[in-house]
Amino acid sequence: MDDQHDAIFKALADPHRRRIVAALCNEPMVAGDLGRLVSLAPNAVSFHLRLLQEAGLVTIQRQGRFLWYRVDRDVLDDWRSYAHGLFEVRAGVEAIGTYVSRPPEYPPPVELKTTVHTTAVRPGEAKPAIRRDVPVDHDITVSEADEKLPAELL
Repeated sequence: MDDQHDAIFKALADPHRRRIVAALCNEPMVAGDLGRLVSLAPNAVSFHLRLLQEAGLVTIQRQGRFLWYRVDRDVLDDWRSYAHGLFEVRAGVEAIGTYVSRPPEYPPPVELKTTVHTTAVRPGEAKPAIRRDVPVDHDITVSEADEKLPAELL
């Protein structure tokens, strides 16, 4: 059974095939109408329909000289419940057999302060740099080299 589910996952990995399945969920269609609806060439539609049929998602019924394609609702519903069970969040995570807990915060939170170094500013000179988000246990100073750098680099 997992092989069929894997085949369905592979078939639905392509966006064109997902659009085809979505269109066929509304109503059965012939390949020509389906191709016009999803904007694919006839040979591309045939290719994707064949893969969907091999995965078991699409069935074909001949009516006169036309082939009508439909979604196999039972297969689709079975796959949906399988996929839902795979990705359902459960305590203990039985699917992989281990308990997953939240990791500790890393790195631990650091107390931050704003450091302002003031110096006398003459008219026409740049204002002193302001550094934010500096850990409390670190003190910074603005050197002459820092004052010459553009503000974006500080």
